[in-house]
Amino acid sequence: MSEEYKTTWRQEITREMERHGESFADCEGASPQGREWLDAEFDPFDSVAPPFYLWTGSRVYFVVCYDVAQSVASVPRRVSDEEPTYFGGRGGLLYPLWQR
Repeated sequence: MSEEYKTTWRQEITREMERHGESFADCEGASPQGREWLDAEFDPFDSVAPPFYLWTGSRVYFVVCYDVAQSVASVPRRVSDEEPTYFGGRGGLLYPLWQR
């Protein structure tokens, strides 16, 4: 595992939540059950971490995978005027991972 890119789903979800003014205090549920998957370290460019869904009152968070690279994205939980975006690749959400 590359020390340079080592992360956890908790860290990646937190980044995405902060973009939308949310925190884990807003979490209403998650799948898979249990929380051990949140803190398991992985390299988002070199390993496969377990997929998940996480719900808050206003968003649904999930894994985005482009080639092997993994990141977190979210969409509104209800109908919204939020602009749609691409997930993955240079035009999407994974690009910032290697810009950090």
